[in-house]
Amino acid sequence: MPNAFEELLDKIEEPEWKEALTKAAEKYPDLKNNQLRQAEFSRKLNELDGKAKYADAWETWKKDNWDDERKMTKAEAEAQQKIREIESEMRPSDSYRRLVT
Repeated sequence: MPNAFEELLDKIEEPEWKEALTKAAEKYPDLKNNQLRQAEFSRKLNELDGKAKYADAWETWKKDNWDDERKMTKAEAEAQQKIREIESEMRPSDSYRRLVT
């Protein structure tokens, strides 16, 4: 993968300008180093931006789907409630128990 300085050189079409910039960078290395630092800064900024977007998406999901009080998803809480309701309907009633015993 080319570094930022090489990418800059690739954008220059005129060979004499490309050569002049290369010679200048050889004589004054800070020209090349500053370009590399700016590219690294830009890459890190893009990486952080991606992480911030991921965190925002997670927070949106959490707000819509997570029940902090129960420490589970809202869908899981609803499913557990349905299970409890079905189980209570399946239990024999007291009057049925009296008939059977």
